[in-house]
Amino acid sequence: MRSPRRAPMAFALPVQDPAIIELERGLIGACLIDTRGVRAWPTLMPNEFYLDRHGVIWEALLDLTERTDRPDLLMLTYGLRQAGRLDEVGGPTALAEMVEAGLHAVDLAYHGARVREASTARRKVAFAATLASNPTMPPAEIEAALRQLEGGSVMVSLGAAESLRAERERLRTEPALLSGLEALDQRTNGIVHGQVAVVGGRTSHGKTTFCAFLARQFALRGVHVAYLTLEERAEDLYAKWSAQATGIATWKIQRDELTPVETAQVDEAADELDLLPLDVLTGRSHAEAEVVAAVAQSPASVVIVDHIQQIVTDDDNRAYGLERVMSRLAAIAVADRKLIIVAAQINRAIDGRREAPTLADLRDSGGIEQVARLVMLVYWPVKHHADRSPADYEIHVAKNSHGATGQVDLAFDSRSGRFS
Repeated sequence: MRSPRRAPMAFALPVQDPAIIELERGLIGACLIDTRGVRAWPTLMPNEFYLDRHGVIWEALLDLTERTDRPDLLMLTYGLRQAGRLDEVGGPTALAEMVEAGLHAVDLAYHGARVREASTARRKVAFAATLASNPTMPPAEIEAALRQLEGGSVMVSLGAAESLRAERERLRTEPALLSGLEALDQRTNGIVHGQVAVVGGRTSHGKTTFCAFLARQFALRGVHVAYLTLEERAEDLYAKWSAQATGIATWKIQRDELTPVETAQVDEAADELDLLPLDVLTGRSHAEAEVVAAVAQSPASVVIVDHIQQIVTDDDNRAYGLERVMSRLAAIAVADRKLIIVAAQINRAIDGRREAPTLADLRDSGGIEQVARLVMLVYWPVKHHADRSPADYEIHVAKNSHGATGQVDLAFDSRSGRFS
């Protein structure tokens, strides 16, 4: 049987795409052909270019537009020579080659937007590295720096009308995410971007299975999801998703105890998984710095971290260390408009209680409870009450900043990990 999986994605800094250099050359060259391009991008700063020499040329072009309506190649060459920077940018030949590249730049708006997006992405990666090397950075400082990455300034003041219009536009382009479980979606009003949500539960009560279910549901709706696993193997996640797709027992897929018909079904499910925007992130280290950096670097709209107690912090006080991790994740969620779902363990001290968990039962709960905007606590009653059906399952929405709280009753097929 072909294994129903793709190679997991390791934690790594993205390699700079050389195509951005050609985009920058095309933008500069097109602006030398038609100077309206420079005027269309008055806020594009020289330091947003990947190559320093392109930034030098752009700065010279901006200076020229303040003195003339039609700066051209000769003016630019003369100005750079007078400033002693012509050789720095490659000389007259390099400038002439940029004009040739500009002949192919049909859409200046596209080129300018891509240059800016690439600059923002580089600064995010650089800041992720800063976070990784400075785990004690205060949460407020992290959030301020991330806001600056997005908006260009730390402090932004918006009026009520502008803020509400912007939020309406975001909701049109980023609607709340639905699980496909009608009762849960009605209770939560959907899960919004730009926040940290927590899925908490006892060991073996289906916490990871529920997180995997959400990941696949979101991906089926075209949302890019990254599942950062600190406990499960990537192969086990692919088996869970294949089981949820086919209804075949997860253990049969994991042990390869399948009939020929089931093998064909699992292979088909694996092919479908490969087409979904669903990534598995794995890494050798569970260190706080690497985990936070991986979340910050991921291009996914939804990142699931399973689970937070596996993250290694440097603090003697474990609760304080995890509170800092949650604060750092919340800052990333706000700045990048990501939904970050964190799986969390329940304190083992409550194992003697034969009932659903509460907010106070979250292990190292102080920071987890405070930072999360949505907390869903999972409970499988049959684990405590033999008279309950294995199909009975409960989600307790214990905290919800965008909707109601309360109990949601679901049906659970423990063999395949399906919820309904």
